[in-house]
Amino acid sequence: MKYRVFLCLVACAFIAAGCATRPQSSSVLSSAEEIPGIYEGQNNPGSYITIRVTGKGVAPEGVSSPAQAKILSERAAEADAYRLLAEKLRGILVTTFQTTQDGKVTEDVIHTQTEALLRATQIVDIRHYPDGLTEVDMVVRIAKNAHEDF
Repeated sequence: MKYRVFLCLVACAFIAAGCATRPQSSSVLSSAEEIPGIYEGQNNPGSYITIRVTGKGVAPEGVSSPAQAKILSERAAEADAYRLLAEKLRGILVTTFQTTQDGKVTEDVIHTQTEALLRATQIVDIRHYPDGLTEVDMVVRIAKNAHEDF
């Protein structure tokens, strides 16, 4: 039992050490620039990379008023847009687990994870639909040259 506790503490220490490292400022841009044709202004060295996403959200069940539903659906769509931006900027970690028995899949689990610090994002448009869906268009501009300011 003490051996398991020790292993858990060592694993937590490695995870904490990995989280404590500071990413280099150019790591985000180098990953984004490797995908040709997606980002605007790639061929102009003095330009910005503009990333645009559309987040989608609906209000949870049991809201007390239409106004509350509207606000909560906007917040859900905004959170989805932030997630999409983080995935585009930093990538996404996919972990899968599958269990089979007698040639049949009994369990199939897929976890996705991403992490990013987002600044200078801008909501461009918010659209509400009659069925309760809300869409939020969000953009972020990143200077291609790491020494340029926005």
